Amino acid sequence: MSLAIVVTARGCPRNLRELCVAATEAGGDAVVIYAAEDDVEEGADEARAIATAAGARLVVAQPRDFGDLPIRPHCPQVRVAGIARAVIDGCDPVWLVDDDGFGASGAQVEAARAALDGPYALDGPYTIEARATSGVLDPYELLAADGPSWIWARGMPRVGWGRPVEYHTATESARVVAAQGWCLGEPDVDATRRVVAAWSQAMGEARFAVAGSSSPVARRLAARTWTPLNAQNTVLRREALGAYWYPYIDALGPLSAARMDDIVAGWILQACVEAKGNRLAVGGPALVQDRNEHDPFDDLEREAYGYALSEFVYGWARAWAKDASEAHRERGYAEMLGRCAADLERDAWLARRPHLVRWAEQIARAAGRWAEWARSHGL
Repeated sequence: MSLAIVVTARGCPRNLRELCVAATEAGGDAVVIYAAEDDVEEGADEARAIATAAGARLVVAQPRDFGDLPIRPHCPQVRVAGIARAVIDGCDPVWLVDDDGFGASGAQVEAARAALDGPYALDGPYTIEARATSGVLDPYELLAADGPSWIWARGMPRVGWGRPVEYHTATESARVVAAQGWCLGEPDVDATRRVVAAWSQAMGEARFAVAGSSSPVARRLAARTWTPLNAQNTVLRREALGAYWYPYIDALGPLSAARMDDIVAGWILQACVEAKGNRLAVGGPALVQDRNEHDPFDDLEREAYGYALSEFVYGWARAWAKDASEAHRERGYAEMLGRCAADLERDAWLARRPHLVRWAEQIARAAGRWAEWARSHGL
């Protein structure tokens, strides 16, 4: 099967030329690039011209192509159109990247495959596993060679801040179904850290370039160890896409949680992964983020509510995974997501604050629709 690279942009992706070169280096028919874009033909035409010149396979996927799915244009959720098209085309795995992630090459494409299929993962052991004593691992702790990291990944629950990582020899094989790749350069940290520390790309490169390595360490996570999953550099097996719903979170007046949409998607996915008895990994492809323009104070405002929503979904999802019956292991990921979504909608009132309840209900209902669509496409 072809590996799919799903890149999201408003118009033509900034890094498309580089992705096209990477795809051709990895083998023309082995990689398909899906440019998930708003319904803007100018950007689509430019993207097609770039791919044609590079000899790369490109599919432009737009929300209007999927009227049966609740995809909102003009926001990061347009990536769902790319994911859905890759599912229809039978791609496996799917590598999600943002258009400000640079450094892609044929070697990084192979690193994306190896994170799931290589000597680290299925049946052939990840010889060393990483475990967080808190149950949730900050990926940047794996790169902090001189003691605990002084930053944390965006979306990291408070229970895991500054907590150590333990390493042990793996004693069993396990199927890895998702891997969080490295976001270097300007790491994926939250607005609090950017505002307080006046983060700069030079600081990020000095701290996290890992001695110039193009492929930093990769680790399988121990059973019941979770990690924040963003959509900036994330690899998923086709089967796991059945439980991966990237939501749109409505603004309620001045209240917005949109900065945590990908993180919330990751918690729900990981609940299903744990219930299935599968694993996640941290590592694999390494991209350097040349961050698109952001207003850090706007991000800070949206992340405040986003963290409240993320913390609720994280706690709820952990409890759901713990209580999941053995029968879940025999179900497909899409069926499992359907059950998880129904339970989340039922339990949304536990969030108590009216805006959190509404957001949880919205996410659950839309995830249920994705689960139905995914089941109809064999996931």
